[in-house]
Amino acid sequence: MSSKRNFRWERLALIVMAALLLITSLAPARVHAGGGPPLLYVVSGVADDGAQGVNGKVSTAITCTNPANISMNLVIVYYNSNSAAAYSTGALVVASGTTLTFSTQPSEVFFDDYTANSNAIIQGFARIYASSPALICTALLLDPGHNPPVYMAKLPLHTPNGIPVNVLRRTYLPAISR
Repeated sequence: MSSKRNFRWERLALIVMAALLLITSLAPARVHAGGGPPLLYVVSGVADDGAQGVNGKVSTAITCTNPANISMNLVIVYYNSNSAAAYSTGALVVASGTTLTFSTQPSEVFFDDYTANSNAIIQGFARIYASSPALICTALLLDPGHNPPVYMAKLPLHTPNGIPVNVLRRTYLPAISR
């Protein structure tokens, strides 16, 4: 009987700890300066050489998909290494079932819905603000002038608290689904 009680308490404690960790890690830490949607993701490693078109050698593309049944608000802001904002998409509405691509310069690989045409971004980062945590995003560093690109590398997404998104999904979702 004692072992059954211990098992129940351990199981309850595990469920409570997992729920608290999940809630705190997904809780938005910041709201966009314009009073828009809360911060959902931070992308490190954003770069752009500042050259536009076929002369471009490095660009960052962020694709975001709205799998929810309702539209959501979205803002993406690219920053330089000194935290100065290089470009902001402004407030956008992403319709249900839609994927949008945001690039720092036009690319041959993607149909870019929004292009920053920004100056050079060296050792930068981006913040993705969204009105729903259901938004799915991927960030890529790529060669914008060729299709297929000479190189393409996935950039890591993090929660506002600095937890890598891939670790969060891999670690906690299997435990919750049991």
